[in-house]
Formats: sequence, structure tokens, C-alpha cells
Amino acid sequence: MRWVAALLLAIPLLAATSAWAASPSKHYWLPIAQSNLIVSGQILLPPEKQGATDEWIQVRIRVNHVLKGISGADEITVRYFASEEPYAVSHKYLLALDKKDVLVFLVSATTEGKPDWYFLGENGVDLVNPQSVSEIRNEVARQQAVLRAWQPGPETKYTANVQRLVDQAVDAKEEQNAFRDLEGVGMGGVPALIEIMDDRRPLPIPAISLRNPPGAFEGLRHYGPKTVVDALAAILNQITFYDFGFIYSGGSDEERARAVAGWRVYSDILRNHPAMLPPK
Repeated sequence: MRWVAALLLAIPLLAATSAWAASPSKHYWLPIAQSNLIVSGQILLPPEKQGATDEWIQVRIRVNHVLKGISGADEITVRYFASEEPYAVSHKYLLALDKKDVLVFLVSATTEGKPDWYFLGENGVDLVNPQSVSEIRNEVARQQAVLRAWQPGPETKYTANVQRLVDQAVDAKEEQNAFRDLEGVGMGGVPALIEIMDDRRPLPIPAISLRNPPGAFEGLRHYGPKTVVDALAAILNQITFYDFGFIYSGGSDEERARAVAGWRVYSDILRNHPAMLPPK
């Protein structure tokens, strides 16, 4: 009977391994990794604000199904700035979706001391269809399996140097030089950075300055990271141009955990499914 017990114990592990080995969704892996909450439901715009632009609007989402995250509410309110900026959900597109069945990708942030929901970038809302819902459910399960099974990869030529620099960053005399050198490890050092990024040690100086790309309004952008993980998230964004949660100037334990999870999903893509990433 021992082999029966062993088989029963192995079934969940086999299921997780199978999901982990599955190919990611080319269309949905990134918004899923970046989102805190994904729901299907109906979008409801306030009638008196439908023509308004360049102002904040409270958009209601009547929830039918939760595809990622936790929400016990039948309705969610999203804080939305009505505009046609290329990095946000188009106001015209949102008007066309009013009272229709949609997929909504949401991120949370604290505004004036209270948490608010926001659409995830320009692709934060889309029409719902059975195929997309199925694809999202499968990719959510795949990413959950990746995170359950996640562990540091084999050491590379960057591993020891990245750890040494991170240890230097908690020394006030060495912090800024360490950040500069960590920024310089480039894409080759990204897996090593992600492997050790969940480091909650406080920084002696809560400041980091990173170079903006050529042509930007300012040469540097400045953040106020409180812990090592905050600074490493900013450095990873600087190197890769990806973002999995704005904790660059600090955040809650939950926000930091979500950011680390997103970067671990990205690390899996980088290591095992590089074709999913566009060439730089």
C-alpha cells in the first residue's frame, strides 16, 4: 500500500510540474503577471461623466467572475483619469464598452491614505470571450505553479558579484556606488538580481537616482526606496524596462510580495521561454 500513498502524494506535484512546463500565453502572460486582480463583468460609466475628459472618474465594474486575485465584492470601483494618452485606457474605447461584458486587469495603489483600483495601462480593459477567459485561467494556473515551484537557479558568473554589491548597499558609505554597479550588470545579471531581490533589509539612505534614456526631459529620475527590495525593483525596471509593481519609493509588505512574484514570473520567461520577449 505504500506505493499507493506515494502515488497520491505525487499527483499534486505532477499537476504543478505540468502547468509549470506548459507554454506561456503570448498575449496574456505579462498583464497577468502585472495585475493584482483580474475580473470579468460589466463596465458601468457614470452617465453625467460620459463626455468628461481630463478629470478623474469613478468607473464601476459589476463582477461576474474573479480570474486572478481575491475580491468578495459584487462591484468594484476603479479610479480612472479620462484622457487619450497612449499609456492609459482610451476614454473613447471605454465609452464604447459601457454596459458590455469585459475583462478587466487591475492594479491597486494607495492614494491619500486609502487603497484604490486602477486599470492596468492601455490594455486594462478588453471585450470578454470564452477563448480569452480560458486562456487567462490556464496562464494564471501556470504562473501559480511557477511561483510554488520557484527556487534560485544555478550560479552564474554574476551571482557572487550581485550578492556582494547588495550587501554593500546596506552600508551608508557604499550604498550609492553599489547601486551604480548593480545598474551596470545589465541583462546578464538580471536572473541573479531577481533571485536575491526579496531582501527586506532597510537601506541606510532611502534614495536612488537612475539614468533616464537619451532625449528624456531630465537626465535622472529619483526614488526613495526604504528597503533593498524596493531599490532592486527600480534597478530591474531600469535594465529591462519591465515593471511589476511600483515599490521604488517603498510599499507595504503585500505590495513588495506581489512585485517579487511578478519578477519571478518574468525570470521564468527569460530563462525558459525567451521567445515570448520582444527583441531589445
